Amino acid sequence: MIQKIKAWAQQNPHRQALVIDDKSYTYGDLLRMMNQTTLDSKSSDVCFIVEYYPLDQLMIFLAALSLGIKPVICHPNLSPEVRLALASETSASDLRLEADFGILTSGTSGKPKILWRTMSSWVDFFAEQNRIFHIDQKTSLFLKGNFSFSGNLNMALAVLYEGGQLIISDKPSPRSWVQLCQTCQVSHLYLLPSLLQVLASHLNSRELDLSYIISSSQTLPVPLIRDLYDRQPTCDIIVFYGASELSFISWCKGREVLEYPNLVGRAFKNVQIKLRNNKIYVTTPYAAVGVRCPFTVEDYGHFSKAGLILEGRPSDWANYAGTKLHLPTIRQNYSLVLS
Repeated sequence: MIQKIKAWAQQNPHRQALVIDDKSYTYGDLLRMMNQTTLDSKSSDVCFIVEYYPLDQLMIFLAALSLGIKPVICHPNLSPEVRLALASETSASDLRLEADFGILTSGTSGKPKILWRTMSSWVDFFAEQNRIFHIDQKTSLFLKGNFSFSGNLNMALAVLYEGGQLIISDKPSPRSWVQLCQTCQVSHLYLLPSLLQVLASHLNSRELDLSYIISSSQTLPVPLIRDLYDRQPTCDIIVFYGASELSFISWCKGREVLEYPNLVGRAFKNVQIKLRNNKIYVTTPYAAVGVRCPFTVEDYGHFSKAGLILEGRPSDWANYAGTKLHLPTIRQNYSLVLS
C-alpha cells in the first residue's frame, strides 16, 4: 500500500488525491505529510490513533505502516478507560504479531474489540473489489465519516491504491455534501444506508450525475433503493454483504434487490458461501488474523436463483403483541429521527 502511494507520488506528484471540504491534497502532498508525521508509540509495536480529523487519522495510519508499527484507529469518542483496556488486551495477544494493523469493531456483543489484519488481506482483494465497484484512476469517490469505521478506511485505501481521488466532508449538512460532490465531479458515493437515507432527498440528477452508489446491503431498504434510482436514473447501485472478520462476502445490483428483497447476491471471487441449517458459513483468504474458516457471524439465509437471501440473526427480531419487529430497522429509523 505504501509503495503504491509512493509510486503515484513519483509518477504524478501534482495529481489530486484527497479533498476534504475546501482543502485539497495531491499525491505528492500525501507522501510529504506521511514522511513528516511523527508517532508517539511509546516504544510499542502498536499505535492507537485517537484523532478527530480524517486527514490526521489517515496520515498517522500510513506513517505507522511505513515504519512497521501496527496502527489502530479509535473512534474519537472512545473513553480513556476503554482505550486502556484495549491496550492491555493487545499486549497479551499474540495475534498482533502476524498483523500489520488493527481495526476496532463492536461485533455482536457491543463491546469494542480489535481485529488484527495483514495488509495483504485487503490489498490482495483490491483487484476484485475495484473491478466490481468500477474503481480506477478516473474515480472520484465521496464518503462521509472518519476512518475508525473500517469500511471507510478500506474504501479510501482502495481508491488511493488505484490512483483515484477521495472526497470527504466533515460538515453535517447533506446539502453541503452535494455541493462538494458537484465541485469535485464525484463519480461514486460510498455511504452507510442511514446516511444515504439522509442524503436521498438532496440528490437531483440535474445537479449531480453519479455513476455508482455503493452501500452495504444488510439494512438498505427497498423503498430507499427505488427512491435513489428515481433521483439518479442513470446511476448503478451496487450493494454488498460483508463482515469485519471476513471482509467482503457477496454483492449484487440494486435493481436485483427490488425484485428479490434482502438479496445479497453472489460471492466475490475466491470466497465460498455454504449453508448449514440455514446458517451462513464463509471461507475466504481475506479474513482477519486468527479467524478459522469456514466462519460464521451467526447470520442466517437461503439461496434463490438470484443468489443468497439474507434472513439476518435471531437476535435481530422481537415479538411484540403478536407482531414481528426487525430491530436493526427500528434502530436505523430512530437514528434518522434523531439526526
